[in-house]
Amino acid sequence: MSKISSSLAELVQVLNDGIHFYLNAAAKVSDPKLSAFLLRMSYLKKTIAADLNAEIAIEGDKPLEHGSLLGSIRKAYADALAMLSDDTAHQYIAALEAHEDQVLAAFREAVLGDPSSRVRELALMHFPEIEKMHADMRRLKENSPSA
Repeated sequence: MSKISSSLAELVQVLNDGIHFYLNAAAKVSDPKLSAFLLRMSYLKKTIAADLNAEIAIEGDKPLEHGSLLGSIRKAYADALAMLSDDTAHQYIAALEAHEDQVLAAFREAVLGDPSSRVRELALMHFPEIEKMHADMRRLKENSPSA
């Protein structure tokens, strides 16, 4: 895998973690508005991941369709907390907001420090949407009744 593909693969992995996490949470919360919001967040991540995967394919490498082991562990932990909680939605919101911190950090690191100018360019292109998703999730957490 080329250095560009490797750097982009890290971003795709963190996005894929979020795609699956948001889909899972959307299916488990009872509020239809919250579920729709979570599905939209998943779709936005899927769109960005598809763009980065297209660049990976251009580099001649296989696009990534899976997330990371750490992402799977975080999702399982959030599921367990939600099952034990009286407020399932709040548990997912808190875990997803923490995930957004991770996504924002990964893209910020790529924008500021990746050795490849192409990776920096792609990360910068998507950074405003990444920041918006982070801000939306933080706002949702702050306005959550259990916050």
